[in-house]
Amino acid sequence: MWETIRESIIEIRKHTDKGSININSNGSMPKAVKALCEVGLNSMRVSTNSARKNIYTSYYLPNNYGFEDLFESLKVMRSFGGWTSINYFVFPA
Repeated sequence: MWETIRESIIEIRKHTDKGSININSNGSMPKAVKALCEVGLNSMRVSTNSARKNIYTSYYLPNNYGFEDLFESLKVMRSFGGWTSINYFVFPA
């Protein structure tokens, strides 16, 4: 859906350069994050359940992306001067 989000950001930015545009993401597509940043995205929250690759991978079973893509997406956002955060799920027990 990143293409639709891109078009939405373009339309918003036609009307104002004020405000922050944020997305919540799994961070799986650094190239998409770059394309969104180029049109005005300036904040992103990436959700994960672990900072350890083996736990993340066994839970999410990523398809067509890898654990490293999460970090690359965050780096891309930061390279554009954007705000990043991590939504870290904690499962008690």
